[in-house]
Amino acid sequence: PEEVLMDERTDQVSEEEEEVQGKGSKYIKYGEALKVVSRDRSVQMDVSKETMKVEQVASHDSWATRFTVRSREGKEDGELVTFDDVVQLVTIQGDKCVDISQNALKTEISVSAESSRTRTMTFTSQDNTDGDCVKFGDVVKLLTKDRKSCFDAGGACVLNEIPSTSNTYGNSLRFEPVV
Repeated sequence: PEEVLMDERTDQVSEEEEEVQGKGSKYIKYGEALKVVSRDRSVQMDVSKETMKVEQVASHDSWATRFTVRSREGKEDGELVTFDDVVQLVTIQGDKCVDISQNALKTEISVSAESSRTRTMTFTSQDNTDGDCVKFGDVVKLLTKDRKSCFDAGGACVLNEIPSTSNTYGNSLRFEPVV
C-alpha cells in the first residue's frame, strides 16, 4: 500500500489572509476605489483638464500610462502594498514618475476638495484581475473609477515630466480608501 501524506494545514485562515480577503482590508486591491494623495496628504490626484494639459482616455497605452509600483520605504518587490505605505509610481521605462504637485501639473488639488473635478482612482493591470492585491514591482495603470480616463505622465498631458530620481511630496504617494 502507498503511504498517504497528510496535509498538516488546518482550515483556519491566518489573520493576514483574513484581512486581505475581508472588508476593510489594509491592502490595496485592483479595481478598488481609492484616492491617490501626496505623502503629506495635502494634495490629491485629479486627471481632469483643470490639472492636466489633456485628459487622457483610459484606452491609451504607452510608456507614460503604465507604472511600476516602487516602495519609498525599502519594501521588496512582491510584498503587498498597504494604505500605510509611501510609494513611487515609475514609468515602465524607469526614467519618469507620477507627480501630483505643481512641479508637473497646472494646479494642485487640495486633498479636502470634493467636487466633480476630483477623481476617484483604481488600479488595473494586464497581469491581475479586480480583487487581487497590488504588490510592489507590479506594473499598473491608474484609471478613473468610471474607467474613462487614466493618468499619463508624458509631456502631452503634464506640464513637466518628472524624473524618477526626484523625491518630493508630489511624487511620494499614499493611497486612501474611499468609503
